[in-house]
Amino acid sequence: MNIAALKCKTLVRQFHHIVDAIGNEAGISYVVNAKLKEENPCPVCWALLARGLAFSFRKQGGKSSAPAKAVAFCSAKQGGFMKITTKQITTTAVLLAICIVSQFFKNTSVYITGPIINACLIIAALGAGMACGIILSVITPVTSFLITGSPIMSAIPAIIPCVMIGNIILVVAVSLIAKKIKGNAGLIAGMAAGSIVKALFMGVVIALVLIPSLLPEAMVPKMAVFQTTFSVTQLITAVIGSVLAFIIWIPLKKVIAEQN
Repeated sequence: MNIAALKCKTLVRQFHHIVDAIGNEAGISYVVNAKLKEENPCPVCWALLARGLAFSFRKQGGKSSAPAKAVAFCSAKQGGFMKITTKQITTTAVLLAICIVSQFFKNTSVYITGPIINACLIIAALGAGMACGIILSVITPVTSFLITGSPIMSAIPAIIPCVMIGNIILVVAVSLIAKKIKGNAGLIAGMAAGSIVKALFMGVVIALVLIPSLLPEAMVPKMAVFQTTFSVTQLITAVIGSVLAFIIWIPLKKVIAEQN
């Protein structure tokens, strides 16, 4: 097992420990929805998405904390379970595949990979729901690290969860604002707000805090390049990705409406 794969395995293990701890504290547990697994036998899709997508929250016995009550309320609203449909899983899997293919070109130009991934995140949020967009936001930085072997992420692993959060900011902004403000105006406002806030978050946390504090001495001469990559470049790629997503989503929305 190579070093990159070992690091990824360790991160995943730590993530599940955190999820378990939060669940125990809140009085909830997560279980894989067996029906979804039966409906989606594809081993690749299931391996990538089952742990994040096909799960339902159940309230456990015993004393209920405030988070547990909130989950119970959400579960009641959803008929007892928070389900993700086969169509959502399929859509997310296709978009994930597109992201992975684009990541092989990251070393060629970040202006190829970045816009495509941002566009896929937005389309996932609009077409499959905010939850699926968030799952894609979490998976893509890990696959990017495994494919490209980014030196800066190897030197500062804390960048990976920060990129995840930046992606989630974009997804949540688009989902909420587009839902609140109907029509193309809401979509454009959500994309603009999400792109700006994502770039600001990554610029402050990664470019101004993590990189100056944790960058190895041997990589200091490239500090300015790294800081630009995780600030200005993030804004540019998010904006381009938003434009691309808008162009694709307008006709795609009509096709989805006709099918429904």
